[in-house]
Amino acid sequence: MSDPLIIHLENLNAKMPALSAAESTRILAQTKTWIASDYAGFRKILDRGSKEYPHFAAIQALVEKHKKGATGKSILHVVVLGTGGSSLGGETIIRALHSNASPLKFYFLDNNDPEFYADQLKALPLEETLFYVVSKSGKTPETISQFLVACDSLKKAVSKDWAKHIVLCTDPQKGDLRALVGIYGFDCPNTPSTVGGRFSALPAVGLLPDAFARLSMEKFLEGAAWMSQQC
Repeated sequence: MSDPLIIHLENLNAKMPALSAAESTRILAQTKTWIASDYAGFRKILDRGSKEYPHFAAIQALVEKHKKGATGKSILHVVVLGTGGSSLGGETIIRALHSNASPLKFYFLDNNDPEFYADQLKALPLEETLFYVVSKSGKTPETISQFLVACDSLKKAVSKDWAKHIVLCTDPQKGDLRALVGIYGFDCPNTPSTVGGRFSALPAVGLLPDAFARLSMEKFLEGAAWMSQQC
């Protein structure tokens, strides 16, 4: 069976007679870049032998570690701070598969309006809340600003152990969020630098909320691998 992800450039070129030479060249160049990146990391994240393949046990261990907050109360509210792919992948899965009747609630606060965000924080019982802060670059200004406000609120609500209520997810080596891991000891699963944001539902970015919701991470990846062979 041929790989459905293989793009044959000669066939693509033959199907573009109506395009100008410049536009045809531009599209072919972008296609070559797409292939060279292994389809923005899509195939890497589905390959059990690659370093980008999710570490399910490590993600589940983080969930177990953060089932209770600094005061001993159970975590019943998970707030995801991120924009674009850092939020949408996990949000789609949770909205589709997590029961609204569950006592565990999820909030995807990608709206950076200060009044909206302030109102959301006021309504949350922070002793029962975990903030999952996601930025592939570690420098997304909207996410960083929300993160700093959350830190200030947690310091007031749970005192010295406020950092237990935060999990970061960022580049393995660089960025402002990565630097904070060493300072405050935040738990921080990696988001692979070689995987594009459009596929963020597949690495830890999207899988940590799934694990909190007790959804099967393994079956989700198996389904994604199966679907890649059907499309």
